[in-house]
Amino acid sequence: MKINYKSFALPGGGTLRINADRIIATVSGTSNQEIDIYCADRPIPFHIRATKHTPQEIIDYVWDNHDMEGGF
Repeated sequence: MKINYKSFALPGGGTLRINADRIIATVSGTSNQEIDIYCADRPIPFHIRATKHTPQEIIDYVWDNHDMEGGF
């Protein structure tokens, strides 16, 4: 079974991979660059800081609103 991952580059060279089929909600603020990604079976959200991409671009990527090869 192939898992559909969304990948995010993290500060310090790390990568966060989230099972895209488990994403149930995303929240981004208008006054900061923070994005919370809520996933099924996780008690707390993943926190993403927008750096190279805007919060809206990241939200669009999470919800497949546009094509972005290779993730963020």
